[in-house]
Amino acid sequence: METILVKNKRKITVIGIILVFFVIMLIWMATLLLENQEIYNNIYIESVDVGQLTKEEALERIEEIFQEQLENYKILLEFNEKQWEFHYSLLGYHYEYEEAVEKAYNVGRSGSTWERLTKIYSLRSNQEFIQLEASYNQEAFDKIVLEVKDEVNIKPINAVVKRRNGKFIIEDDVVGYEIDEFLLKEEIRISIEAFSTEYIEIPTNVIKAQVTTADLNNIQNVLGEFKTSFSANDKGRNTNIALAASQINGVLLMPNDVFSFNNQTGERGEDKGYQKAPVIVNGQLVQGLGGGICQVSTTLYNAVVRSNLEIIQRQNHSLPVAYVPLGHDATVAFGHIDFQFMNNTEYPVYLESYVEGNQIHIGLYGKKVEDITVQLHSEVIETIQPRITTKEDPSLYIGEKRIEKEAKQGYRVNTYKIYLKDGKELNRELISNDYYTPVHGIVIEGRKPKATAESEEKQELEELIEEAIEETSHDD
Repeated sequence: METILVKNKRKITVIGIILVFFVIMLIWMATLLLENQEIYNNIYIESVDVGQLTKEEALERIEEIFQEQLENYKILLEFNEKQWEFHYSLLGYHYEYEEAVEKAYNVGRSGSTWERLTKIYSLRSNQEFIQLEASYNQEAFDKIVLEVKDEVNIKPINAVVKRRNGKFIIEDDVVGYEIDEFLLKEEIRISIEAFSTEYIEIPTNVIKAQVTTADLNNIQNVLGEFKTSFSANDKGRNTNIALAASQINGVLLMPNDVFSFNNQTGERGEDKGYQKAPVIVNGQLVQGLGGGICQVSTTLYNAVVRSNLEIIQRQNHSLPVAYVPLGHDATVAFGHIDFQFMNNTEYPVYLESYVEGNQIHIGLYGKKVEDITVQLHSEVIETIQPRITTKEDPSLYIGEKRIEKEAKQGYRVNTYKIYLKDGKELNRELISNDYYTPVHGIVIEGRKPKATAESEEKQELEELIEEAIEETSHDD
């Protein structure tokens, strides 16, 4: 009995020693495992196994693999068969290698000892993948956009209309393109993050021309036209009329565009080819640069009214003019008085102006939507008589008179715009109330008595006889 007890006691002792040894071994192995300076098994950075590598070794391995790949990555763009390639280095693209290695190394190194051992044990059957993060400078996208936009962005070209030999000739418009910068940058970002090797079709917005061929095809009808005549004798005035007429010829007005006569013709100077001719200044005709240009603005005004376009600014002359009735004129003076009108239709309006013989012709063309015609009619509502001032001149004989300043009547005039259809008046509209200043006259009257005049004539005759006698004596 005693022998059995001794044997059992020995067994227990041996088993205890083995257990203690086993526990010590476990503790020793756990300590070695926990204090291991290598990355634990079955840990990957992306697709690269970095298990059992030190941080330095892991860093060297992934840099060797991924940096070589990175050098081959490019941003690929294309537009209308034109292609561009931009290396990722342009964006400062780089991987966060050290951060990825640090994450891999820290797997199984956080929490309690038991939590760490559990995680390390689980790695035997469960792989751990660490994502390799990258960073780049998105502001560098602007460099890419800037480099391609000069070739991609195309400004639209307006359609052009010209009138030759009574016909309209139209040059077609060309659409433009403009890069959609926001969308392009977004597609570049997606391509980079997917390491795409496909070309990105550069997204663009189509920019339509402001004036299209379809717009100009609406110029089909005469909206209104007018002509005035001038004398062919004044070459300076004729030159000015022809020059101003050419400067407004061919003007195209889109809907809501405003035409300014002064802006279109510019300042009237000798450097522009203008010559001196009679102009109205302070109620008097005097020589001045650009004389005659008001006949162009007046002819245009009459054509515009008959076209039923909106008059923005117009002023009559201070004196009546010979080439149109009272109330039908429009004066201009650069920097002071302008003639302006607006294209208040829904379609383009083309202005034609030219001189033929001793006449200036102006026509406005567009799309006529109403079958009406417009005429002008003026009524003199007041005639203002001028004052006549008499001045004395002692050098003139009594009864003799001389006009120093010719008197001219003044007028107040109402002008109406008359709308007609099939020759019948539909409506009339008062469009202006004009005032033409009277010119007050000056008459010079003589005050020298005739008797005095006769004695003076006798004395002058006697003096002439004496001079003749003296000359005869001298000749002898």
